[in-house]
Amino acid sequence: MLYSLEPSLEAKLTPAYIKSIIKDTATKGVKDSKGEKTLSFGRVNAAAAVNKSDLKE
Repeated sequence: MLYSLEPSLEAKLTPAYIKSIIKDTATKGVKDSKGEKTLSFGRVNAAAAVNKSDLKE
């Protein structure tokens, strides 16, 4: 998904920039379905990602 975006001259959406936004706005510490094991990834907060990227209209 990161590499399918076309970089914009105004927003400068590069794969590295998008990856940093996703990492910075993700909720860490997601548990498995039984609540026993902490997984190595988190949930993306889409609203926070859009706010951080300055892509709001």
